[in-house]
This record gives sequence, C-alpha cells and structure tokens, in this order.
Amino acid sequence: MTPKNNSDRVARDQIAQLRELGRPQAHLVGGNTRRPTVPELRTGRFVVWNRSVTLRPPVDWSQDPFLSRSWRFQLNTLSWLAPLLLAHAESGDRDALAVARDLILDWGAAHRQTETHNEFAWYDMAVGLRSPYIAYALRACLVEEMLTDADASLLLDTALRHGTELASQHNYSAQHNHGLYQDEGLYLLSQQLPLLPSAPRWRTLALERLRSTLGETICTSEGGHLEHSSSYQFSITSLVSRLARNMPELDDLDELHARLVATSRWHVTPANRMAQLGDTDDMPAPRWACSATSELHGLKVLPNTGQAFVRDGDSYLALSAAHHSAAHKQSDETGFLLVENGVTVLGDAGRWGYYENEPDRIYARSAAAHNVLTVDDLDFQWGQATPYGSGLIAAGQNGQWYVVVVENRTLRKQGVAHRRLLLYRPRHMLVVVDDVRADEPHEYVRHFHFGPEVTATLTESRITLSAQRLSAALTDPAEDRSLDLRRGVDLPHRLGWTYPADRVRTEISTATLRTRATNAVLVGSLRIGTHASEVTAVDSTPDHTLFEFSEYDKLEVRIDPSQRTADIIHPAERA
Repeated sequence: MTPKNNSDRVARDQIAQLRELGRPQAHLVGGNTRRPTVPELRTGRFVVWNRSVTLRPPVDWSQDPFLSRSWRFQLNTLSWLAPLLLAHAESGDRDALAVARDLILDWGAAHRQTETHNEFAWYDMAVGLRSPYIAYALRACLVEEMLTDADASLLLDTALRHGTELASQHNYSAQHNHGLYQDEGLYLLSQQLPLLPSAPRWRTLALERLRSTLGETICTSEGGHLEHSSSYQFSITSLVSRLARNMPELDDLDELHARLVATSRWHVTPANRMAQLGDTDDMPAPRWACSATSELHGLKVLPNTGQAFVRDGDSYLALSAAHHSAAHKQSDETGFLLVENGVTVLGDAGRWGYYENEPDRIYARSAAAHNVLTVDDLDFQWGQATPYGSGLIAAGQNGQWYVVVVENRTLRKQGVAHRRLLLYRPRHMLVVVDDVRADEPHEYVRHFHFGPEVTATLTESRITLSAQRLSAALTDPAEDRSLDLRRGVDLPHRLGWTYPADRVRTEISTATLRTRATNAVLVGSLRIGTHASEVTAVDSTPDHTLFEFSEYDKLEVRIDPSQRTADIIHPAERA
C-alpha cells in the first residue's frame, strides 16, 4: 500500500470514529446571544468587527475593505460564525450549520497550502480562536450527514493543521495573552476531537502551558492583568470565565475569575466606559463589569500590578505605573485619568490601532501622549530595558483626601530619579507633585491632556477649563516655568490628540509645562468646581510632603515605602 493510500485509509477511519462520537459539545462553543434571521442566512450578511459585510464562498480572506488590521484579524478568526453554530447547537438549525460549513470549507481550501499571502491565516491568536469552530463544524456536519468524503477530509486536515500549529513551541506566544488563546483553542480541539491520536498530548500540553502563562500574565493575588491596559483586563477576565467553565482540571479558576471581576470593576468609569489606560479604545465597558460599580467607593490599590483607583460617586481617578513586559506597553508610567461629575477632565490617547509604523500609533504609545513627566523631550526608553514590575510606592486615605505615590524607573537611564505624588479630594482638587533629582540640569516637561468635552483657555498663568457640568482651573505656583496650550497639531510634532476607536482621532487640548532645573519639586494644581482653594507651597522630602493651601489647613503626607502606605496627617493629628 502506498503512503498516500495508507494516509487516506487512516483519515477515513478517523472520520468514521468521529462520526460515531455523536453531536459535538455545545458548551464549548459558548452562549447564544443572537440567532441569525432567515434573510441574513440567504444574503450572507455578517457583522465582522462591528462592520456589516456580505461573505459568500469563494471569499477573499486577505481582503481589506475598511483598511483595518483588526478587521482582517477578526475575519480570519471565524468568530463571527458563532451565531450560526450556536443556532445549530441549541435548536438543531441545519440551514445555519450549512452556511457556516460552506464558509469554513472555503477558508480551509484557501489555506490548504503552506504558503499563503494572508498574514492572519496562521497568526497565533487567530488559530486559537478559530480552532473550536472548525472542530464543532466537523463533528456536527458528520452527525448531520452534511459532508462529502472530500469535504470531511478537508475539514479533518484543517483541524489537524490547527492542532499542529497550536502545539508547536516555536509558534507559542509565552508570557503573552495570545498564548492563553492558543492554549484554549488547543484544549477545545482535543476535547471536540478526542479520538485523534494527538488529542491526549494536545490536552496535556494546553493545560501545562496555560497554568504557566496565567501565572506570568496575571497577578493572581490582586486579580490584575499585567499587560498595562484596561481593555485586556476585561478580555482576559472573560477568557478566564470560559476556561473555568470548560476546563475542570483547573479547579482554581473560579476563584481567579472572581478576583479578576472584582478588579475589572475598578477599570469602569462613572459613565460605564472603559478607563482608557494603555491599549484601550473609548468604548462602553462590558455589562458584567458595570454591575455593582455604583457600590464602589474609596481607594483601590494594586501594589504589585502597579495601579491605583479612587471612586467617589461621579468622581474617578485611575493611575498606572508599571512595566511587566512589552505586551501592550506604552510610555505611560505615572500617567492617570480624572473624571469629575461624569466628565473626563484629564484623559489618555488610547491606542489608534496596531499599525506600529504609522505616526498616530507611534504618538499614541509615546510619553508625549500621556499625563506624565518627560526629561529633555525624550520618550521613555523602556523598549530595551528589563521590566521592573510595579512602580507604585505607597497609597492611603484620610477622610475625603486620597494620596498615591509612584515612581518612573525608566527615567533612571537619563540620570533622573522621579517620584510623583497625587493628592486628591474628589470634586475639590487634584495636586500633582513631581519630585525630580539629577546630577546635571535638564528640561522637565509635564503634559496634561484634557478630555474631548473640555474647552481649555490659557489666561496669564493658568488654564481655565469648562464643559457641561464642569468648571476647573490648572495652575502651577512656580514662576520659573513656561506654560503652553495646544490642540490637535501635527507639526512640528503631534500633540493634542486622542484615539477613541480604531484609526479614529479626535482633537483635544493639551497643556505643556516646562521647567529647567537640576533638582526640583514641580507642582500642578487642578482646582475643581467653584472651590477657591489653591496650593501655595509644597515642601517635599523622600519620606514626607507638606502642603500649604490658600483656604484649607495644611496637610502632611508621610510615606512608608516598606509597607507601601501613605498617611495623610491633618494639623490636629500631627504629633
């Protein structure tokens, strides 16, 4: 018997065994939220990455009608076929299964050859997401007798190729969220097609790698995802929820999921939107994350993740200071967001999209696009640096006052030690104190990026801010600094932009404060509402900072880095 004939016989035997397994495991596909209508089935209309398109075989799987990398990626995950497969899983809808079958067969035929011009055909995460759909379609169509021998062979070959790709250590994205999706896909493939010779090995490998990658990409004790972005906090929380349902071997995932959910809720703004930290679009937060957020109040500190949050009704502060890996890293150490009365007062650039060589993406990731301090107008040099983990030094609260202290370790390469302290009283005041120390003079540059709804006006030594439901003013009591205000400029360099969605940009006003010094204590004071008090003086040492105000009593912040605590001392409490 020739090798080909032997291979064909093995494939026929495997297909026959899979047919005997019966209906596929519906719970591995997910929960149905929307079933396709008859007109949709007939016209081939699908929603891919929030875009409605017509897709009928033969499909150009490399097409790019919206000039969107994310859309091309989603097209090749086949995840948009989920409603069709779920319609079959829940009610036996053969028409829906037939439409999905034809499109999956078309994808398999188009990518049967090793060489392909489609960059997302064998892209790590796309393979992981696509695998369960291929496996489900193969088993379901075998049971329904909806495959020719040739089509069954094609789907089996496609499934085997996916297993091989996912099991390859060369292709595996370790220490990255993509690895988690690869392991999920490999595990589900082994569960749907358990009689394949490689299935037991795939299952064991997926579980081993998954345990390791979960520990490397999540601070399990805090429920914080370590890829610097709110959007990925939500995505990984949803992924772990699926893993907990589908992988009984990992019996600690329910507890991990509960911690991830609890932390995710702090990434939701009072407007029920994602806090735009890192690679995050300005979009509604998932419904599950919005539940019970109205009950959140006070200070939430994730000392090992490197994040801190304050929530008090419609007032909200979110701060990030960390470098855990290159995954979704931006130059935003010590950067923060501020929401007052539901209005974004100080915001972030977001992501623009994963087009790494495009100017807007370069800007979105740069330090100039965040509410941070830079030295000599240089970007943070984290690309070649060893990740240091969390930059959170201390945090605390006393009554209506909150304090968070962080450091930006990336500036050490420029010979500068930088510690930032945020003193916050919701609806009244935010004070940003930057303590910088060096051996020679530098130009210290502070950026404050105001929200899209905010109108900013430069008048003498302050910036007046106004929006519906908001009035505020930004000042700096020092005289030896320059103050500038720009909005939506591209030359001589980009400044004053935010990116609410994929390749969408919106003008915002950005204040830039420049100070030439060797050592300095730089103070930015944001007065909120009609409250008249302003900072008049700040005295800072490594373990304490003393604030004087025009209307309030003095406040002292005492810092204990060893305990990561900061005490706010009122005059009557001072020993």
